[in-house]
Amino acid sequence: MISEEWLLEQVVAFAEACERDPRLTGDRFVEALPADLPASSREALLRRIAALRELDRSVAELDRQASLVPGMEMLGFRVLQRLGQGGMGQVFEALEVDLGRVVALKVVHWAASPT
Repeated sequence: MISEEWLLEQVVAFAEACERDPRLTGDRFVEALPADLPASSREALLRRIAALRELDRSVAELDRQASLVPGMEMLGFRVLQRLGQGGMGQVFEALEVDLGRVVALKVVHWAASPT
């Protein structure tokens, strides 16, 4: 069984690889992993990569439409307040609804995003 930590490391590696090659797909990334990686682990990683892609698309759409506002919910997060803004984007305090924990949610301006 593959750990959540390993899956997270692979999702980060995928995101970094996409910065170098924006045409990289999750399937191509997973195919390059060791052949003995169990199919269930490949599927779990592909699901997380798909979620990352969906989050990226959602944030890009929000950036095009308008800023986040307190009370807005997006992909399991409820925006509580804006903490700050800079040249690359904005940072919000948000509640990760399923886990009940408060997190910082950084929204990068579309123009600053490599994708």
